[in-house]
Amino acid sequence: MKKIAMLVLMGTMCVVAQAGDAKRGEQLFVRCSICHGFSGEKSALNKSMIINEMTRYDFIDALKGYQDGTYGRDAKKQMQMAIRKLNDVDIDDLSDYVQTLNPKR
Repeated sequence: MKKIAMLVLMGTMCVVAQAGDAKRGEQLFVRCSICHGFSGEKSALNKSMIINEMTRYDFIDALKGYQDGTYGRDAKKQMQMAIRKLNDVDIDDLSDYVQTLNPKR
């Protein structure tokens, strides 16, 4: 019985660890807002997608794609430089915050 309880507890901890921290994401977003607007409402350099319209998963895929070089076009180099130091937790936190920016959600 103890083993089952421990597995359930470990599973719960894993789920919690995967949830982003939108408050921390807001702090990280300050740098993003320079190009993407305070609410993520702008197309950066008139070339990017409007990030507050992206799903959480599309946003994460885009950031990870920029990091590994598989995503992006004209502004690829700028984005790679801007997010090069972000880790997976940072990206989760940012994505959770960006999801709060679109009033239609």
